[in-house]
Amino acid sequence: MSIDERRRQAAERLGKASRVQVTLAVLINQTIAAQAGVNQTDLQCLNLLTLQGQLSPSQLAQALAMTRGGAVTAMIDRLEKAGYVRRVRGHKDRRQVLIEIVQGTETNALMEHYLPLRDIFDHVTAQYDPDELDFLAEYIERNNAALGFTTRHTGTGTGTTSDVEETTDTTATGNMDETLATLARLRHARGNTHQAPTQRKTT
Repeated sequence: MSIDERRRQAAERLGKASRVQVTLAVLINQTIAAQAGVNQTDLQCLNLLTLQGQLSPSQLAQALAMTRGGAVTAMIDRLEKAGYVRRVRGHKDRRQVLIEIVQGTETNALMEHYLPLRDIFDHVTAQYDPDELDFLAEYIERNNAALGFTTRHTGTGTGTTSDVEETTDTTATGNMDETLATLARLRHARGNTHQAPTQRKTT
C-alpha cells in the first residue's frame, strides 16, 4: 500500500472518529443542559467562562456566534439571575464590563455533571505517554482553531483555506485574545477589500 493510500485511509478513519465524537459531545451537552435547567447556548457560555476566565459581552458574542446584542444581554441576565455569573468592572478600564463565573453552590452543582466525563478522560489518557498527549493536544488545538474560524463564516463565502491556515498558526495555543483578534482582522480584511487572502508564511 502506498503512503498516499495509507494517509487517505488514516485521515478517513480520523474523520469518522471525529464525527462520532462531535455527535456524542452534542448529545452529552444536551443532557447536561437539561439536567442543569439551562439551554445549550447558556451552557456553552459557562464552559467558555470556565476555560477562559473573565470575558466581555462582545467576546462572548463572537465566541458563540451570537449576532444580536440583545440576545447576549438576555443570556447574561438569565445566568446572573440563576447565580452562575456576575458582571464586574475591568481592572484597567473601570468603564469595561466583564462577565465571570460565580464560584458557589449553583456552579459546583453544574460541574458535578461533568465528573463522569473527567473519569473517562483520565482513564483514556493514562494509556498514552506525555509525548503522545502533546501530539494529540496540538492536533485538537489546531482543529479547534480551524473549526472556530469556519463556523463564523458559514454561508458567507469568506472563509478560505489560506485564511484557516493563518488562523490555526496564530491560535493553536487556544489563547482567546489572539483568536478573537485574528478573526476580527480577517473579517475586516475580507469584508472591505477584494485582495487575495494572506498566504501562510514559511520559514
